[in-house]
Amino acid sequence: MALKNKDGSVYRLATPNPIMKTQTLWGNEQFILHNMKWTSEKYQDTMQIKTVQQEPKEETFISDLEESKSQSGSRVIETNVSPKEIQKQESKVYERKTEVHEDKQRIEENIKSEIEKVFIYLLPANIRTKRDDLYGDIVKTVEYGKPTSFEAVELEQQDFYFKIWTDIDISLGSILYPKTNFKRWWKVKDKEKKADGWILTSMPSDYQPSFES
Repeated sequence: MALKNKDGSVYRLATPNPIMKTQTLWGNEQFILHNMKWTSEKYQDTMQIKTVQQEPKEETFISDLEESKSQSGSRVIETNVSPKEIQKQESKVYERKTEVHEDKQRIEENIKSEIEKVFIYLLPANIRTKRDDLYGDIVKTVEYGKPTSFEAVELEQQDFYFKIWTDIDISLGSILYPKTNFKRWWKVKDKEKKADGWILTSMPSDYQPSFES
């Protein structure tokens, strides 16, 4: 069998350079020439491949046990049940009743968990608008009512605005003082109707009244 390349072609050994055919030898020096027949040579592979025979497996207790299991599983059990009765048994649907129990503890926790509200002092404002009959100028004056308090849901609080939700209709210009650690006064600048209530947006107030009773 000849040696072959990966592409299936016969592998050829490197031959001498054809230019060497016209080479002139100088002097009386002795040259040893290798493979100067100018023909390709093939190498015959005489190696014989021997197949390795697998040694027989020794019978052990585990192999005997596995064989006994396989044999027992292939046994046929003869019964006197007719094919119709077998179909009836297979067609039966077994229903399992599931009982649903209410988690009373969880229900109580959901009832107790309410939205946290913030206690806020309020100085309601009443803005009056007056128009000058002579020049047509509009003058707005603010009159504050009696201090009171209410509870609201705090939506967002930043350095320059404070946003809450409440179900009380509070007029613009009112002063708010949330009972929090920030200790800041806010003036209502905008309100928006939302979910049976109002979203109030307030800005820092230059008027800081006292809510001491």
